[in-house]
Parts: sequence; C-alpha cells; structure tokens
Amino acid sequence: VSDAAGNIATSGAVVYTLSTTGPTVTEALVADTGTSATDHLTTNPALSGTGLANTVVHFTIDGSPIATTTTTDAQGAWSFTPSGLTDGLHTIVAS
Repeated sequence: VSDAAGNIATSGAVVYTLSTTGPTVTEALVADTGTSATDHLTTNPALSGTGLANTVVHFTIDGSPIATTTTTDAQGAWSFTPSGLTDGLHTIVAS
C-alpha cells in the first residue's frame, strides 16, 4: 500500500469465515387453543420463535410471501401475529 507521498506500508492479513449454511429459524403457535395442546389448531394466530440475533425474519402465508417482517431481538427471539386471516387452515412459514 502506498500513499500520495510515495510512502509504502504493508497491511496485515485479513481473515474471515464464509458460511454458506443458513441459520435455523424455529416457529410455534403462542397458544394452541384446539381440542388438544398439540393439534396446531387455534383461534389466536400469534407465532413466536427463534433465529440469529438482530436479523430480519420473513414470512409466507399459504405459499405467498408477505411484505410484513419482524426482527429478532438480541437473544434471537421474535414474535408475529398475522392479520386478515379468514377462518380455515393456513400455512405460515418463517424464514
């Protein structure tokens, strides 16, 4: 490396790690209000989950991406409540 005056210096090595594996994101219903606590039926569509700290979580509802996102906190926790869902079965995916 040299500057405008012609002084020459050597920079230190730059070391980095490249990861091509995406982070794991978990999601679960906040309250499963169906007949059983594990039937994934609810009248409350609120979701919560975990991911990498301070990152954006994207959602798809019934296979279509939506514009709404949320950001994980410093511990990686997030929550999201979709709006405008009609009665019936829906698939919500966080990524």
